[in-house]
Amino acid sequence: MEITITLRKQRRRTLGLLALLALALTLAGGGTSAEGAFPGANGKIAFASDRTGNFEVFVMNVDGTDQANLSNNAFPDFEPVWSPDGTKIAFRRDQPIRSPVPMNSEVFVMNADGSGQTNLSNNPSDDSSPAWSPDGTKIAFGSTRDGNHEVYVMNADGTGQTNLTNNAAEDRNPAWSPDGTKIAFGSYRTGDFEVFVMNADGTGATNLTNNASADFNPAWSPDGSKIAFGSNRSGNSDVFVMNADGTGQTNLSNNAEDDFDPVWSPDGTKIAFWGNRTGNFEVFTMNADGTGATNLSNRVAVDREPDWQPLPPFLPPASVGDVNCDGTVNSIDAALVLQFGAGLLGSLDCQDAADVNGDGMVNSVDAALILQLTAGLLDSLPP
Repeated sequence: MEITITLRKQRRRTLGLLALLALALTLAGGGTSAEGAFPGANGKIAFASDRTGNFEVFVMNVDGTDQANLSNNAFPDFEPVWSPDGTKIAFRRDQPIRSPVPMNSEVFVMNADGSGQTNLSNNPSDDSSPAWSPDGTKIAFGSTRDGNHEVYVMNADGTGQTNLTNNAAEDRNPAWSPDGTKIAFGSYRTGDFEVFVMNADGTGATNLTNNASADFNPAWSPDGSKIAFGSNRSGNSDVFVMNADGTGQTNLSNNAEDDFDPVWSPDGTKIAFWGNRTGNFEVFTMNADGTGATNLSNRVAVDREPDWQPLPPFLPPASVGDVNCDGTVNSIDAALVLQFGAGLLGSLDCQDAADVNGDGMVNSVDAALILQLTAGLLDSLPP
């Protein structure tokens, strides 16, 4: 009995130390990823894992299946974030400046299949926590190159690196709003970490959380109306959510164990995060209201820093007769149908919309129906 109790106490102490270490790594050092979700359908989840003996960027399906190593590199890789079109992943790599030490953090990018790994920041100081702009042309990131942790921005090819925050206090973990006008970030300007927001050019920095506890790692919802973030105001690290103006701050995860780094699904229905609920750090998802927490990674390893791949949203079929997919049905569509039927065009942008009368053919009859609709002789085209 004494042995069992002692082992339980040792396990609790170990988990407590792991939680403190994770929080320390979140608030100090290189930081961890913060992101804005880009609207779309839910694709794969990227995350960092040390299951190979070295931290690598992995991906998995949204149900946790098909976990695969993408970065596959001798140096540790962390903080993966998907580009808004879902074709690339920016991430942090810790590599030696001079072999074998000291280590230096750089922002890299790779294709979605792990190919084409390229150093973007390429600076002897530590660069970390990349965050894509919603148009995919820029990447915000944290850097210590001015002797203090600041939020920088660069073009997606690594050029044009510029300090945005330019403040004596630590600023880190940027997250771009889905409309591209704002960047949320963590800052120590008030004497403890708070979530701030600023304009995309670095002006107008405003404290959103305004709380005596540490608040960190903001993540925008895909519609831009809310920001999820981490906070230790409940006595341990939990996932909170607030409105984009800082009102309505609510504990979502509300768990005795520590939860970190929330990120929204592209469809806005779920939030991914990582925590030590199982005795080691795993990637979880929950509904956007905090219910239904589910362990996805489920490995005896440290799995952390998830980010959700945005895929193009499902588009309903084009309206019947709208063969150029411009949202209207008019004489241009009729002309295109005539040319296609005569063999003058090899295809139509919305070819499924061309068979207006549903007889399995696209010809002058379909063009005539479109012209009659345009002239007001028909109220609608056949379904």
